[in-house]
Amino acid sequence: MVKSDKKISNQRLRNLTTGRMHTNANDIKKDLEFFTEEEGIADISMGGANAALLKFLKVRLPDKRFWEDKYDATHDGSTLVSTLTFKEKEEWKILFSK
Repeated sequence: MVKSDKKISNQRLRNLTTGRMHTNANDIKKDLEFFTEEEGIADISMGGANAALLKFLKVRLPDKRFWEDKYDATHDGSTLVSTLTFKEKEEWKILFSK
């Protein structure tokens, strides 16, 4: 597992941080798979996978605007983010399994 970086649109990231749909469900699945490097996350498991990821997203996305509990189509641009480290991924798996 090699850590990688990627620019993701702020609207797509808001899907994950606010729990409100800013783009589409396919984007959520792709972004969960990017951060965790786990392919084939089942649609029914996306909520749990995302909930387990939030702790790590808070470190990667310190801008308070990502965490406003509202739909905001004006939060444009993109942010460079990285996949989970090996240690983070192990912790994510534990959180996800609960």
